[in-house]
Amino acid sequence: MFSRSELMALRRKAVRRGTWFRVLTRIERATIDLTIRCVDTIRSATLTRIIAEIVEKIEYAAAGFLFRAEVGGRRLAERATELALSWGNGEASKWKDDVGFIRYLGAMSLSR
Repeated sequence: MFSRSELMALRRKAVRRGTWFRVLTRIERATIDLTIRCVDTIRSATLTRIIAEIVEKIEYAAAGFLFRAEVGGRRLAERATELALSWGNGEASKWKDDVGFIRYLGAMSLSR
């Protein structure tokens, strides 16, 4: 559950980091603002889900480049490992755990 104080702190951080206007749509910003003004603690499951999606969007945008590269690269490394193993490359099983390889794939996918 989200409280008014948590949402106010999140909004303050997002504005300071520049993600409030860059990442969120007008409707998402209005949803957070109205929730702060009208609700002390969110009890609605639907509103909680919507706010959670917005919070996740803000946190993802605020995360550093390496974090985003690792998140995206991990999926790509797993796919590359499966493909190489299907071709008979036994050494490929180590690829999915190699942080350098994961970051490389992630950085390449982010630069597109």
